[in-house]
Amino acid sequence: MNHLKTVKLDVIDQKILTVLIKNARVSTLELAKIINHNYPTVLNKLNKLIENGVIRTFYPILQFPGIGVRRYMGIYLKLKDISEQEQAKLIKDLAKNPFLIHVYELEGAWNIFLLLTTNYIKEARDTMDLVKQRCGESLVSFILMPTFTISPLNRKFFLEIDFEVKHEDKVPLVHLERHVKLDEKDIKILDCLRLNAKIPLDDLAEASGLQSSALIYRLNRYIKLNLIRYFSIDIDPEVLGYSQYLLFLNLQGNTQAKESLIKYLKENVKQAYHYFEYIGHWEIVVTFCVKSRQEMEEIKNEIMNKFREQIKNHEILWVKKRYKFDPYPEVRLVYPKN
Repeated sequence: MNHLKTVKLDVIDQKILTVLIKNARVSTLELAKIINHNYPTVLNKLNKLIENGVIRTFYPILQFPGIGVRRYMGIYLKLKDISEQEQAKLIKDLAKNPFLIHVYELEGAWNIFLLLTTNYIKEARDTMDLVKQRCGESLVSFILMPTFTISPLNRKFFLEIDFEVKHEDKVPLVHLERHVKLDEKDIKILDCLRLNAKIPLDDLAEASGLQSSALIYRLNRYIKLNLIRYFSIDIDPEVLGYSQYLLFLNLQGNTQAKESLIKYLKENVKQAYHYFEYIGHWEIVVTFCVKSRQEMEEIKNEIMNKFREQIKNHEILWVKKRYKFDPYPEVRLVYPKN
């Protein structure tokens, strides 16, 4: 772990995080009402969670195809004969690429994970070529996994109290298969929200050149179009004393088993943070936030026992460091030009 001092969450902190996971743009006054604590305390607690790095960012949960991303894929790299310092520099260089929105350092079967998101095939090819060239002779294995879906799970790994907040989707989920109609102002709005979804309305209106009423209309439109599902937060587990692990699963193409597994994780495993569903040998990759390797092993064993007939193969990797975790690429880069 990189953090010498672990932040301890009290009851109010845990309630604040639980609400913000599904409603990150809620006003602090409304947040205080929801968790039934006084406004000054909640405001102070929220600011401390941000200052201490517990809340890394506020961001929209957005459907990639809606902004023009037609290709998104996981890339797993295995390296050899490279020092820790050289690997760290390599990863930092890769993180500068705007089409690589997730960049992790791993320990296990692979050393690096990248999430590549582009519109055009040439951008994808050029980015993959750049990665291979930058790795050079250190590259042993380059595994490309086309992505079917990326989705949050329970995400309440920190919650030690009995506290639930009802969240009802404003509109039924419809999976987008192509980009929605956006103009230059929409693109500015979405790129601002990408950096800080907690941005005040007045500041967002100024950045986009819109009146507040017109801005609110557009924000509501994104929800109605299923472009934005809701607003959330990225929590840094290391600050809270947790580590992240990736569990790779092969379920032999059993669609029903995949759906049952995801349902089980959402309802029963609070340490399950989010998952990727890939089209390939490794079909499901789940991120867990846990206190120890032993806890990860216990969770894995429970899953393997429950789905022992469906799971053909598995692999566990430790996330040593998240160098980059952007919610989506800059819309101005991926939205169709014509």
